[in-house]
Amino acid sequence: MNTVRYRTELANTGSLDEASVGARNHVDGLIDQLTLDQAIQQLPPCLRQAVTLRHVLRFSVIETATIMNVEPGTVKRYTHLTFALFA
Repeated sequence: MNTVRYRTELANTGSLDEASVGARNHVDGLIDQLTLDQAIQQLPPCLRQAVTLRHVLRFSVIETATIMNVEPGTVKRYTHLTFALFA
C-alpha cells in the first residue's frame, strides 16, 4: 500500500484500526487480482483471449468475435467454458 495513502487514510479515520482494515482490504484485492491473473495465464490460448477481451478489456461479443476471427457464438462458448472451469 502506498505510504502516503496509508497516512492520509489514518489521518482521515483518526483510527489505526480503521486504517489497518483499509490496508488489509487493499492487500486482499491485490491478492485476488494476482490469483485471477495466474488463473487466466493457465487457460488455453483461445479461452484466455476470449475472457481477456470480453471481461478485462470490456469488448462486446461482436467486437471480440471480430478480433478473434470467430463467430459470436464461439466467443460466448469460450467465455462460458472459462467460467465453468473456475466454478
